[in-house]
Amino acid sequence: MRLLVLAALALCAYGQDAGESTSVPGGFTASIAGEVLHANTLVIGNFALSDVVAKPTLVAQALTFSDCRASAYGGSVVGAMTVDFQTNREHCVLDADSIDLIALLGDFGATPENIGGKLSGHIELNFPTGHVDQMIGRGTFAIRDGNLVELPFLANLLVGDFSNARGQDSAEGAFEISDRLVKFSSATITMPKGRLVINGTVSLDGDLRLRVIPHVGNFLGLGNVPLLGKVLENVFGSATSYVARALVRGHISKPQVVMNPFGE
Repeated sequence: MRLLVLAALALCAYGQDAGESTSVPGGFTASIAGEVLHANTLVIGNFALSDVVAKPTLVAQALTFSDCRASAYGGSVVGAMTVDFQTNREHCVLDADSIDLIALLGDFGATPENIGGKLSGHIELNFPTGHVDQMIGRGTFAIRDGNLVELPFLANLLVGDFSNARGQDSAEGAFEISDRLVKFSSATITMPKGRLVINGTVSLDGDLRLRVIPHVGNFLGLGNVPLLGKVLENVFGSATSYVARALVRGHISKPQVVMNPFGE
């Protein structure tokens, strides 16, 4: 990030691309419409972007990088970033597509051998310059072609043997970021035999405090029973959503599941 800022300011200082700069005591005013800049690597918190290109525009004390494009974790990221020198804060708006979930989680210390998928989403962040850990923001996400249950015994308990249905899970949800926590209100994982509703928090350090509520489809095959199948499936599936509730604790690299039947 600093490389891009310095490069843009250098263009301004040398008056390239019709830029104009005037320094005044205690501050500055300037304008710039610079050429496209390139950086091999850009790191924002735990996220690493590569082959980054952006177009800088400096007006007064706000430097904006528009038309930002980068590669990340096997996918792509587009968006914009603004650095406000007056408030000393930065604002990012990013859209990601086809991010490899395993590669992304690996940067947070996880070793997700049994999960996978392609992540897409939108995120807006605001934080003091140089203090990404103080970010606030919000976003949405969607995962396709996934193997999303990392804890096999929990998956078997909730939806049966999923070994023959790999790559068929999906997920979606919204989140907010504040106080070093990513807060999920109702993220949903959908699998061929049911779905999980997840809420709770994940800290920026990887600490998990999540609640998992199963909603099982065709519970034990009861949906196939003639005449009464749908009724039995609804009754037993609803009961399972209460009895099989669980809490996920620990670090993202080694999550622990605690069964929490009838828990709120």
